[in-house]
Amino acid sequence: MYAIVLREHMDVVKVGRTTSWKSRRREYDTWNFASGDGIYESAVYCITEEYADLNGIENACIEALNNMLPKHRGNEWFRGSIHDARKVIEDVLSAAGLSYIETACIKT
Repeated sequence: MYAIVLREHMDVVKVGRTTSWKSRRREYDTWNFASGDGIYESAVYCITEEYADLNGIENACIEALNNMLPKHRGNEWFRGSIHDARKVIEDVLSAAGLSYIETACIKT
């Protein structure tokens, strides 16, 4: 699971899941129209359980954010902060009894 804020949209947070953060991050870097890194802040959670319903976890995070923040566009973009998204992701993972490592929490 991850949450990101792009430099050019610092009032919007995106949540999602991926099995390859490295390639997903490169994709977001190209969304920046200015030169340099497109990501302003990110939080990445590596679930350490062998079996987890990642789709269910992602859906639970999106549902919780839907109840808390206005949508920006699509299903995974919300008007809010990285702190909002981190709290929701951590609450959902804890409620599911899943252990995780927060591998990246970066503000540049």
